[in-house]
Amino acid sequence: MVNIVLAGEIVMEKCTFAWTKKKENLESPTLNSVSLEIAPGSLVGVAGFVGSGKSSLLSAILGDMHCIKGTIRTSGRISYVPQMACVYNMTVRDNILFGEKFDPVRYGRVLRACELLTDIEKFPAGDLTEVGEKGTTVSGGQKQRIALARAAYSRSDICLLDDPLNALDSKVADRVFKQVVGNSGLLKNQTRIVVSNQGHILKNMEQLLLMHGKTVIAYRTFDDLVEDDRAPETLRLATDMLESQMTVDGRQVI
Repeated sequence: MVNIVLAGEIVMEKCTFAWTKKKENLESPTLNSVSLEIAPGSLVGVAGFVGSGKSSLLSAILGDMHCIKGTIRTSGRISYVPQMACVYNMTVRDNILFGEKFDPVRYGRVLRACELLTDIEKFPAGDLTEVGEKGTTVSGGQKQRIALARAAYSRSDICLLDDPLNALDSKVADRVFKQVVGNSGLLKNQTRIVVSNQGHILKNMEQLLLMHGKTVIAYRTFDDLVEDDRAPETLRLATDMLESQMTVDGRQVI
C-alpha cells in the first residue's frame, strides 16, 4: 500500500530524531516518539519551555535531523524563518526575492503585509539599499520583517516560522501576523508551523502542539489549553509552562 502525502502535508509516526547517528545520540535523542498529522493549509502553533525542542521539531521537518525510528512524510517546497532572522549582504529587494522572479504586484503586497513600506522609504536607496554584512544597516525588527517577507514571497507549500515576531511590539506583531500568517493573510493557503510562547500569537492557531519530554502533545484549539481538564498531568504541565508567559484577553492560560 502506497501512502500518498499531499503537497503541504506533514505526517510523523512515532518518530525519534537525533542530530547525528553516533551511539550517544541514539541513546539520548533530541526528539522521541513524535506522532502528528498536519493537513495542507493548516495553521499550527508550537509551544514549550525554553530548550524543550521546539526549534528541533522544525529542523526535523526540514530534514536537517536524522529520523532514527519511525516514519516522517512531507511533500512540497518548504520555506523557513529561523529564530535569528537571516539577512544577507545584498539589497533589500534581493533579500526578499531570493532568486525568485520579480513580480511587482506580488512584491508590493508582501511589502505592505510585512509593513516594510515606511522603512524602505527611509532607506537611502529604497529597496535597492544594501543591507550590509550580517544586516548591520537594519534593525532587529526590520531583519525579522525582511526574513518574513522572503518567506511570504516564496512559492512554498510549507512555511516554518521560529518565533518570527519576537522583535516586534505586540501591536505591530498582531498586525503583521494577521496580514501574513493568519487565515486571511498572504500565506493562508500554505501550511504554517509557528513556534511561539506568546499568547496573543498562539490564540490564533487552529491546532497547538505542546512540547515536553522530547515529544509533543497535540491540541485542536487554543481554548483546549485554557480549559483542558481531561488529563491532570497535562494540565499541570501547561500551567507551569505558560502561566508566567501567556495572558490573553485577561485570561491566564492554564
